[in-house]
Parts: sequence; C-alpha cells; structure tokens
Amino acid sequence: MLPSRTTRATVAAALASMVLAACSSGPGRITANRATDAAGSTGADKATTTTTAASTRSQRPSVDGQELSWQQCDLDDLDLPEGGSDVVETGKVECATLEVPLDADDPTGRTVEIGLSRTPATGSSSQRRGTLVVNPGGPGGSGMSFAALAKIGFPAEITSRYDIVGFDPRGLGASDPIECLSADRREEIVETESPEDPAAAAALGDAVAKEIAEGCRSDDAELFERMGTSYVVDDLDAIRAALGEDRLNYLGLSYGTRIGAVYADRYPNRVGAFVLDGAVSPDPSLQTMGVGQATGIVRAYQAFLASCSAMPSCPIGDGPAQTVDALAARLEADPVTYPGTSGSERLDRDRFLTGILTSLYDVSASVPAMEAIGAVAGSDPERRALGASFLGGLADQQSGREADGTYGNSFEVQGIVNCADSTGPMSDAESAAVDASIKALGGTMAEFLAEPGSNCRDLPSGESPSIVTASSAADRILVVGTAGDPATPIEWATGMANALGGSALLTYEGAGHTASLHVACVTEQVVGFLEDARVSAQTCPTDPDAGDPYLALAEQIERLGLKKGIGRCIADSLRGKADVLEIFGPDADPSPEVIAMLQDAMRRCAAGR
Repeated sequence: MLPSRTTRATVAAALASMVLAACSSGPGRITANRATDAAGSTGADKATTTTTAASTRSQRPSVDGQELSWQQCDLDDLDLPEGGSDVVETGKVECATLEVPLDADDPTGRTVEIGLSRTPATGSSSQRRGTLVVNPGGPGGSGMSFAALAKIGFPAEITSRYDIVGFDPRGLGASDPIECLSADRREEIVETESPEDPAAAAALGDAVAKEIAEGCRSDDAELFERMGTSYVVDDLDAIRAALGEDRLNYLGLSYGTRIGAVYADRYPNRVGAFVLDGAVSPDPSLQTMGVGQATGIVRAYQAFLASCSAMPSCPIGDGPAQTVDALAARLEADPVTYPGTSGSERLDRDRFLTGILTSLYDVSASVPAMEAIGAVAGSDPERRALGASFLGGLADQQSGREADGTYGNSFEVQGIVNCADSTGPMSDAESAAVDASIKALGGTMAEFLAEPGSNCRDLPSGESPSIVTASSAADRILVVGTAGDPATPIEWATGMANALGGSALLTYEGAGHTASLHVACVTEQVVGFLEDARVSAQTCPTDPDAGDPYLALAEQIERLGLKKGIGRCIADSLRGKADVLEIFGPDADPSPEVIAMLQDAMRRCAAGR
C-alpha cells in the first residue's frame, strides 16, 4: 500500500552524542533519521493473498485492571538509527509491555504482548496536558521508536505538553512478532530484481506471497489471521485503559490515520482529541489504494522535476526528466557499486527509482536527492558512489532494512495488514486494469509503479474495517492533508473527513508526506485542536523554508536543548559550505572537516556570534 517509511528528513540521531557532549572534537558519523510513515510495496513487497470473512467486530467493553510498569528501555527493543540511544537516554524514555487478548471476542483466551515506549513531557506542571498516543504509519512502522525519538522528531509545542506514548502494533518489533521469513531470505527477496516480462514478474510475486503465507502459518497461524487494523484498534483501546485515560488523545500519521479512524468508528465515546495527518482513503480496496497512491507519487515526481528545472542551475541538468529516464535505463544494464552496510552494494534501476520516490516524502530531501542524481549521472567515481549511497539508503527505508543491514519483519507485516484491511483480493482482470490506469499517468515513474503488485490472493483479506459517516466523534477529529502529498493524495484527506461525518479538515498547501510535526502553521493548529478541539484556519500556506535541508537539520539539533532560534543561525553557517550529500546521506560518513565546521557553527551561534 504505502511506502514503508516516510522520510521527514530529520537530524542525524548520531549527532546527538556530539551535541550533548558540548561539541567534542574528532570525526563522527551522521545518519539521517527519517521517522516513518506509511509502508508500501516495491519489488517483492508487492506480494499476493486468501479471502476471509468481512469483519463484524463492534465496540468492546473497556479493558480495565492492568497497570503499566514503566522501566528503563532495553535498546534492543527499539529500532533506532545510529546514535539514537543518546536521544533515548537524554529524553528519559521509558518502556513497558501490555498483555492484550489475541482476539477481543475471546477476552479470556490467548494473549499477545504489546511493547510501548514513553517520552515524558518536558514542560512545567501547569503546561502539561496528559498523554498523546502516536503511530507513525506503515503498516510496519515502529511506534515505540517514533515516540522514543520524540525529543528530536516532535516540536517543543507538543513535547512540552504531552507524554508521548508509542506502541509496536501486534506482530511487529518489540511486540510479539510474527516471523514468516528468515532474515537471509528477506534479503534475497528484496535484492532480487523484478523480471522485465510482466507475466514472469507476476509469477514471482505470487510465489513470494505463497511463501510468506506458508511461513506465517508455520510460525503463528492464530496471530497471522489476526493482524489487521480491526484487531489493532482493540489493542489501542487496551492501551488507553492501561494508561488510565477515560478518553484517548491520538496522533496518527499515514496508515496511522486508518487506525485512528477505525477506532473512532468503534469507540466514539472514548475519543478525546484525534489528529489524523496524511489520511489514507476510507475506501480500502486494492484498486483505490493502488491507483490513488500512484497518482499522488507521479504528481509529486513531476513537481520535483519542475522545481529542479526552475532552479538557476538544476543539479540534474537542463532536462531533468530525460536525465532520470536515461540514467534508469543505464542502471538497469550497469548498476553503480558503492560501499555500504554489507560491503559492496549496488544501485540498480529499481533502487534508483525507489530512492527518488522516497525523497518525495520530504521536501527538505529534494535538493540532496537532486544532487545525488546529478552525481550518479556524472563522471567523478567518488562523487558517483556518494550519490548512489544516498539514493540506495533511501531505497533501503522502503523495504524495512535496519541499521545493521538486515531486514526486519516489517517487510511481511505491511503486506499482511494491507491485505487484511482490503475489501478482498483482485482478479487478474482487476489487476490488469489497475496497472493500465497507472501506466496511463505517463512516464518512467508511472511505468515503475505499474509493475505487478499485491493481489492479496494468498494472504488473509476482506476484513475491510468500517469507517462510517455521521460518527458521534466527528467534532473531536482533525484531518490534515497536504496538497502535494505523494503517498496519501489530498483527495483522500477530503474523503476521510467526509466519511467520519464532517470532521475538521486542515489543508497544507505545500508538498511532502504529513506536516504536523515540521510545519509551524500546521503544528500551531494541531496543538490548538488537541487543547480544545478547535482550529482557527482551514489552510496553511507553503512554508518557504520547507525545502531547506540545512534548516531541517539545524532545527533538530536545536531541539536537543539549545536556545530557540539557534537552529537558523547554524543553518546559515552551513549553507553553501558543507556538502549536502556528506551531511544528509542515510549512510554518509562526513569528513572531520565537515564535522568541525558543524561544531564551530554550534559554538558560535550558541555564543551569539
């Protein structure tokens, strides 16, 4: 469904230790931590699926009696980027587990364990407003890691007021996991190029889907049949009860909006204030999701190329679309190699286009992505490898690759949940119609997106959890949509607000996937809605600084405890001096000179010079 990780180009978590050590000297590593969002299908993620009966689940009684025992986190339970442990430790993050029924219809039967994390509010007692439960999207995104990194990933207007609580949905991460494939097999599947012949590609997808289904049933058949959002929302209500909250305050991004919407439908009287940013379509059919998202991606890609053409000197060249097309064809025949986590790695056509697609999620990644494309197209071998590393690192985020180079089970989880939530599997004719609609969008990106995807014939499908109109919670829900969102097109936000019964709709006129946590105007409206369920505006204009990667980096450094406003000073000190690919690449290894430049900027700006 949705690409596996949204890429709000956040500060490298590896910088945390350097900043908190008062700018210690020496070389280090900067790795962009991009807090996740919506999981999607590229390559083998486009798996296939068995129909189950549609869900008829209704509101359950409140699950009371459990108390959470918050303790120091085991860092192995958190999917953290390099350096993230420093943020967790300085943010006083705590973790807990909660036992929930495998099936809420059988409350005395088998249970599963749900992992949670909490970053305590930083404000005074008069500022604090309680708890905000968050989900970053996916399916397959770790809510525990999302909340654990709140110190750098969330604006102070939110972290000062709320304890930020995240959870790993059932089957994932620190919750009782479902392991359908071995790590080696996941890597093999992800790194196998899709055949050029459509029939061969479809056959490969079917075979992988069957393998996943067999592995899941062998590992935990009961959990495998109960992975959909219909079950996740019952877990969320158990979390609410364990937190001691009569009503739940919730922020869901991307796929997390489906969790919130289904919860509001099932438990309307337990909704406090909900913010659903980057809303998925209320129609979960595979046809709607496939064509709708491809439309958003192609529009965003065209805007990306147009913005490069409008620059005084486009890093991709005078004809960026033609350059990308030619480069994709060249990489299919002759991939670029570069040093990576697992030794020598390759940037082929699929990873190249997936990396570009991923950069569309975050406009502050646009300029680095343009530079990377230009570098891969260029003749300097060292620069080419740096550009390939940047784009390859973005592509890795799509397939759930972790910091150590292995692939986590989010690879399977996203397909399992998307199929479970769908209205049912697609026939060959329906799949062909979807592919034709996507190809009709035109261009290399559309051709790439039209490659055989999930038809959900071998995975459980058809639960299609209800999102109904005229919900009694509609006035306590704010839907946020972004005009240029690639992953969840703005039309879906309008549809979601209407489906919920006329919930408030806030439109951000800029680009990128979700806006609540990094666009000041949207953050202001979100904070106001969480306070009193009201918004003072229906639209927020494009943030002129949104595309500045230096400012995105510096503002997250500022959140580590520097004086408000210092981030802009640091950004101004770096702009035009530090290479964007050295600083912002997911696997970049900046030179001592670049790190010294950053340290000097922090010292000077902190001293007011």
